[in-house]
This record gives sequence, structure tokens and C-alpha cells, in this order.
Amino acid sequence: MKEQIYQSAPFGHPHDSWIDLVDYWYGKGQRYSDCGKEARALQNYVHTSGAKSYANIRASFEERNNREPSVLEMFRSTHQKKDGTFVKGTVTEDFLDDADANVQTEIDIYSSTKPRVQIENEAFNKLMYEGEIPNRPVGYGFGVKQSDVFGVRSILRKEKFHNGENDGLKLQNMEKKVANLTELNEGLMKQNQDIMKMHNTNQ
Repeated sequence: MKEQIYQSAPFGHPHDSWIDLVDYWYGKGQRYSDCGKEARALQNYVHTSGAKSYANIRASFEERNNREPSVLEMFRSTHQKKDGTFVKGTVTEDFLDDADANVQTEIDIYSSTKPRVQIENEAFNKLMYEGEIPNRPVGYGFGVKQSDVFGVRSILRKEKFHNGENDGLKLQNMEKKVANLTELNEGLMKQNQDIMKMHNTNQ
């Protein structure tokens, strides 16, 4: 089989480089492919956004709607096919149905006193993370850390802490939240240092 493929180089493709490519596929390439397929099969949610980055998808949404998307809106747009269906073998559709039901319940309770984006974010985070703050938040792509989404800047944005809009009580609550985040960050830094020490010791 492999010898036959050696002799079937595409027209215009140098024979030597074709042989190297075939050898790579029958070596590391095929193993990597099999590992990728196994990893993909274990995923409960598979995105359908192709090569377009989450940052570009988010930017396009903001340009069309003049606002940031909720996490739920981002998840739906990046995990739903163009025909409205979802990848078979995943629980994406069930997850979105549950999230939508939770959103509607919250809307019925809070009516117009709570922004829909906030309700959708809370519903998504509650279902996806079950109360645990993730190291890598879903729906933001590579390079986004938990502090970028759940950190001080996020809290300031959610509380609309601008130009003295909040009263003294809200300021006190904000200071407590910032103190808690600082303590959490220090704990994570210490864990990271301990891991680095163990890594250096084992080398």
C-alpha cells in the first residue's frame, strides 16, 4: 500500500518531497490524526465556526448590534450550523434548550429590571460551570484567562462603576469583591510557584 502511494505523486509535485510527506503520514501524522479524532469524540460541545476566530466573531456581532454579545449568544452562534442544526453526538442542543428555559424564567421574574444580556450570561455560566470559575472560559477562544472574564475589570463593567454612578454601599461591596479577587489571585500565584518548584525538582 505504502509503496503504491510512493508512485502516485500528484502532477507537478516533486517525487522526493512526496515520499517525505507519505513517510510523515504513516509515522507521526496518522498518530496525530487518530489522537485528534479520539479527543474530538470526547467533546460534549463542538464548535461550527471553522477557522474564523472567536474575537472576529465577537467583533462582527458588536458591529451589527452596537453591543457586546452575551456568552449564550456567542455559544449559539459558534456551535450551531447554518441550517440551524447541531453536530450529532453532542449535547449542545439540550444545553441551549436548558439555558433558554432558565433565561425565560429569569425574565418572567425580573421583567425589565435586569438586562437580558446579564440574565443570559448568568444562565450560561450557571449551567456550563456549575458554580466553578474555569481556568479557560468557554466562548472566548485561545488566550483569554479567567481574570479577563471574571476579574476586577469584569466586575467594574457589570456594576457600571463610572463617574460616581454608584453610592457608598455599592463602593463598599466593590471593595470587598476586589479584595476577594486579590486573595484568590495570590492563592493561584502560590499554587503556580509550587508547581514550578516541583517541575524544576523533577528535571
